[in-house]
Amino acid sequence: MYRTALTLDLVRDCPAAELAFLILPELDAARPFRRSTYIATTLLAIAEPRSASTVATHSSAVLSRHSDEALNLASALQHLVNSGLLVNWPPADRSQPNDSRADVYQLTPWGRTVQQKGPNAVAFARATRRLGVDLHETLAEKVRPLVAVGAFEQAALVGLRSVEARVRRLAGAPRSKNGRLLVGVPLMRHAFSPDGGPLADPDADAGENTGTMELFSGAFGAVRNIIAHTEVEWADSVEAAEYVLLADLLTRVLDRIEARID
Repeated sequence: MYRTALTLDLVRDCPAAELAFLILPELDAARPFRRSTYIATTLLAIAEPRSASTVATHSSAVLSRHSDEALNLASALQHLVNSGLLVNWPPADRSQPNDSRADVYQLTPWGRTVQQKGPNAVAFARATRRLGVDLHETLAEKVRPLVAVGAFEQAALVGLRSVEARVRRLAGAPRSKNGRLLVGVPLMRHAFSPDGGPLADPDADAGENTGTMELFSGAFGAVRNIIAHTEVEWADSVEAAEYVLLADLLTRVLDRIEARID
């Protein structure tokens, strides 16, 4: 399992949203844990390793001696809760004011999935959250399973292939001079050409039609071609997720175009 060496300075100064993913690998994936005990144990291991065995009886004192660091660790754990990675479990009995289960937490199934991504956990979580919007219905069924396992590049490729197939259908399956079906950039430039392209808007000015043509052809030249012809894996999964959203945007533009030409 991937680990990040924690220091008091890091625990104190790191933004809670970032610290959350630094401590995520340290959390027990199988069993609940007590939040106060985890914080005290972590601080002792960093600052007072010789006293680590006394955490059970001196946790309050440890938290007091390192109050700033303890607060940031608590904030990081709360960030994991807010992100759906951690949950208060089992639930406390609200009728019992002294029930200590309010301090007990456990990783959710989603939290365990993210934890297993190791050093890619934060990118995976952010990219998946980025795609938590309602994707176009023609894309959602195709790309959701890929997004669920973190295959964002493949999801982008599938999304853009769907756009290409729809453009080809709406444009009447145009062919090149040698009789081959147009694909990719040539297809987009033909379909949206301001000089009479079958999907160009005759009531729009040339600049608007040119912009639409460049939007679609640019998506295929700069994104789809790279994904389709190389084994690319973006260092930033959020960037790959944005390309899924680009396919979603193009699909919605095609909705408007199809409504106009029908």
